[in-house]
Amino acid sequence: GERKLYNILRNKLSDNFYVWYEPRIDGRYPDFIILSPDFGLLVIEVKGWYAKNILTASCDTFKIQNNRNDLETTEKQKSPLRQGKDYLDKLLNLFKENRILTNQCGKYQGNLCFPIGVGAVVSNLTYEQARRKILTDVLPTQSVIYRDELLAWEEDDIQEKTIIQRFQKMFGIDFVFSPLTPDQISTIRGIIYPEVLS
Repeated sequence: GERKLYNILRNKLSDNFYVWYEPRIDGRYPDFIILSPDFGLLVIEVKGWYAKNILTASCDTFKIQNNRNDLETTEKQKSPLRQGKDYLDKLLNLFKENRILTNQCGKYQGNLCFPIGVGAVVSNLTYEQARRKILTDVLPTQSVIYRDELLAWEEDDIQEKTIIQRFQKMFGIDFVFSPLTPDQISTIRGIIYPEVLS
């Protein structure tokens, strides 16, 4: 699932998008972070769960059955949206420490001056399977890309605009903002993927 999404992002998004795979954020590793000056920032978590392996699900946790080497185990995992939100909260705190990334006056003073959001990709679960297992309440279609949609993105005629608009639906709060400046982009990049200069 991660490889499939990576190939789509690499082949379909233009050069003004930055995509990080498993950057280290405060000791944790979100699957993908996507950033663009006129888009904002989106954290994406990818899960390869099959419908038959999901035993229980809530907004916070999933109980997943695994079969490895003829050994059946059950493990509790965070919901992909909860997991992504945890990463996003850490980023939000880091971003707010930088004046260049926040509104300096007005009604939204102190808030970020660009939208941020979280979404999930469940690469082996179709929307219909999720609907039958009553998972769409905890994996809502606005925030989750199911297998059928992901496969459609691999088609040659899918345009970048379609993918971007779909990602924009994942933002909890969407608002008009001035495109991020090169200095703002550099600041965000430095927070997500710091480089040591000697």
